[in-house]
Amino acid sequence: MASPTSSTRRADRRRDHRGFTLTEIIISAGLAAIILTGVMTTFVMMGRTGALAQNYTELEVEARKALELFSREARMARGVSAYSATSVTLQIPDTSASRTGTGAGAYSVTYTFDTNAQTFTRTGPPITAPSGASATTVLVKNVHQVGTTEYIRYFRYVGSGYQTGFTTNAATNNAEIKQVELTFVAQRSARTVATATDKVLSARFILRNK
Repeated sequence: MASPTSSTRRADRRRDHRGFTLTEIIISAGLAAIILTGVMTTFVMMGRTGALAQNYTELEVEARKALELFSREARMARGVSAYSATSVTLQIPDTSASRTGTGAGAYSVTYTFDTNAQTFTRTGPPITAPSGASATTVLVKNVHQVGTTEYIRYFRYVGSGYQTGFTTNAATNNAEIKQVELTFVAQRSARTVATATDKVLSARFILRNK
């Protein structure tokens, strides 16, 4: 059997070391770009979805804590010393046997919707230390009004019970206030995700000690 010539061997070596053609490189680069685009799009969407879910969760937690704190003091309040559509000042009794006690431990606390700073705040001593120093704490940030609805609404006791309908039992003075209701919209925005919105419509908190 004849052995291959040197020129044939050189041709075989050239074929063994031949690289990709330009067409193959272009096709491979195109496929890689499509795959990479799909992976990056999925990654970005997952990141945005996670960030949006976190914003909604934080809004829910923030609003829930604020309502729980307000409801606790509203139910303990012996009276309302000042009120408006954006602010209410509650008089909290002491820990004596009297439900309207004004001795040591009694304090005043004000809840305010600041329309300029767009915050819902509490001003008063710590609820766990009534004799402590008064301070203002931001409970909810980026707060907005629900349409033309007032932030805080007040209701009175009518006849033998609580009648339904704002026009029939709206309180007209401090002495009439027996129920308080909060209504607001809290928002949280980020640069890369849609704005998360939480509309809060509280129950009517009854001033049981009043």
